[in-house]
Amino acid sequence: MKNSLAQLAIPGATLLVRVTPNAPANKVEMEAEAIKVSVTATPLDGKANAAVIKLLSKALGVPKSRLTLVQAIRVDTRSFALISRVFPLESTRLRAKRSRRPSRAFGTSTT
Repeated sequence: MKNSLAQLAIPGATLLVRVTPNAPANKVEMEAEAIKVSVTATPLDGKANAAVIKLLSKALGVPKSRLTLVQAIRVDTRSFALISRVFPLESTRLRAKRSRRPSRAFGTSTT
């Protein structure tokens, strides 16, 4: 299943997803008009939606943070948006490295 829907991972795309909660097994399948995601989670307190995001992100090969629930169209149908990253991964790493540097107090000597 890993990256089985990678060709659909287009930033800005909206994905139509049919959700089946309380399923016997977690799985992702491509149907004619939508992606069908079956999850073992219950549809209480957003647990099923969280499970769908986890499975869908794995199938698309994208981080979970790039998927967001846009709309619940019907009880079993959801619309998810694939958002683009704000910062490229390399600049995020560089920013993290810079923030770890110890700062010198103003007016102190290094010798």
